[in-house]
Amino acid sequence: MGLAVEALFVRLPASGADREERLTQLRQEWKNCGSVTPENNFIIVSKNKSPSYKQPDLAEVSRKQGELISITYDTYGQFMYDHWIKGKCIRSLFYSDEEWTRDTGNAEGWENNRESMDADSALDAVTNHFRLPLLV
Repeated sequence: MGLAVEALFVRLPASGADREERLTQLRQEWKNCGSVTPENNFIIVSKNKSPSYKQPDLAEVSRKQGELISITYDTYGQFMYDHWIKGKCIRSLFYSDEEWTRDTGNAEGWENNRESMDADSALDAVTNHFRLPLLV
């Protein structure tokens, strides 16, 4: 049986009182926030094990929360990535059936050699580049 999950990540301040205040605010607003380590730049605020595989419209959430990353991943070889900043989707990608079927916005730093990536290596690259909490 395969694994499928979609998650929404919100950027955190780097450290100090601002970070702690932001974590408290997010945990009050999003009841299912994940854990976070000092190394993480983002926190998972929403996680769903039954993904829709539809491109999310996170404009309103991003206007309120700032920078967001939405990832949908499954072990069957699908990977969907949307990066939002202040209400605008700046990057959107979808990998399925061994090819990149959606590619909008400008390439980001994690995408070196993206054409040779599969869903697993894309998830690893995004996680490492943005220092995200582990999704799976």
